[in-house]
Formats: sequence, structure tokens, C-alpha cells
Amino acid sequence: MSTPEERDVERRRSAERALRRETTVRRAKDIVWAAVIASGITIVVVLSLGWLTTQAVVERMEARSLLAASWRGGERPAEQKAVRTSFRVPGAAPSGGW
Repeated sequence: MSTPEERDVERRRSAERALRRETTVRRAKDIVWAAVIASGITIVVVLSLGWLTTQAVVERMEARSLLAASWRGGERPAEQKAVRTSFRVPGAAPSGGW
């Protein structure tokens, strides 16, 4: 049989192990929650920047009247109707291949 002093030492060791385990679990939970919060903030920031970038591009295009007509369902301005689709130089003879 073990003596009362040995039992006290064993109880103390057991209490220290339990305290150490509890501290480790608390640290792990804190790390996980910090990662979850950081991920959420990152997602919000990235989506916000993407949305703001999209809005800036749309506003710029509307300012150039490239999208304004399509949003309203109207006609494009006359200068935008004729879009050059070839790279031929006016007045140059047509080439016969490469």
C-alpha cells in the first residue's frame, strides 16, 4: 500500500496534469476562434474590394457610354455603331496570304 504522502504527491501530479490539459485545450480553442474570425474578415474584405472594383469599372464604362445604352435598352451613339473589325490599311492592296 502507498503511504499518505505518496497519495498526496500523486494527487498533486494529477491536478497539475489536468490543469496543463485544460490550458492546452483553451489555447487550441483560442487559436481556432482567431482563425475563424480572421477568415471571416478576409472573406468580407475580399468580396467588398471585388464589388467596389466591379462598380468602378461599370461606372467608368457608363461614363464612356458603352454600357449606358444597353442598360436602358436604347440605341448606341452613332460614333459607336461603326466599329472597325479589320486591321486593313485604307488604300492598301489586299494581301494574298501571309
